[in-house]
Amino acid sequence: MKPTPEIIIDTHEADSDIASAIIDRNIGQVIVRTMETSDITINYLEHKIGIEIKRDADFNSSLYSGRLHEQIYRLTQDFTFPILIIEGWSPYVPDDVDDIDDYLEKAVGKHIKTVRTLNRKLTTYETKDQSDTIGLIEAILDDINNGKFFQLKRRVTLIDAGSYQERLLAELPNVGIVKANQILCRFKTVSKALSIECIDEWLEIPGITDSRLKEIKDVIDGTNKKTNKGD
Repeated sequence: MKPTPEIIIDTHEADSDIASAIIDRNIGQVIVRTMETSDITINYLEHKIGIEIKRDADFNSSLYSGRLHEQIYRLTQDFTFPILIIEGWSPYVPDDVDDIDDYLEKAVGKHIKTVRTLNRKLTTYETKDQSDTIGLIEAILDDINNGKFFQLKRRVTLIDAGSYQERLLAELPNVGIVKANQILCRFKTVSKALSIECIDEWLEIPGITDSRLKEIKDVIDGTNKKTNKGD
């Protein structure tokens, strides 16, 4: 007979009712106490799993303040399986979908099943709500029981939100923080990068094609206008 999982929940998560919900599902022995690292720690068999939960504005604020980097670093140092859960995720729904609830349920289920098979040095999960988060924790414990929970030793690379200039460029179509950093390293300033003399040289940045550069130029020139259906 396998031992009961020990699920330690940080005291500040007590207000979220996550402890009582886990107790109701009877998936482990719940202990509530103050922890320095992680919102939830699971000790089960030979595994030590650390879970950090981010919700709504807390995710954005911790990302921009740099606090998230520190939390992720501690997770990767202290746990066999460090996990980041972003709660409140909702996938894109195409305009032609009639049954939105059914589409969302299938999309989220497929997403969670996919990421549960891709455990790595740091695994990021996205859940709809607290109930979905608890279901994910239960699924992780099932994976451990079935011998499917594994870890690929991959290096963790943390990319911050970037400087103000990087964020300006990152808002352009198909640019993002990584390419924005490469552009600034080459041209030094946003104004020079966007100048008529330099803009065509963006094609030398990996991943920027002729078609993508045209989209970027359209935005800069103010000619990129979306056409609404039925117009």
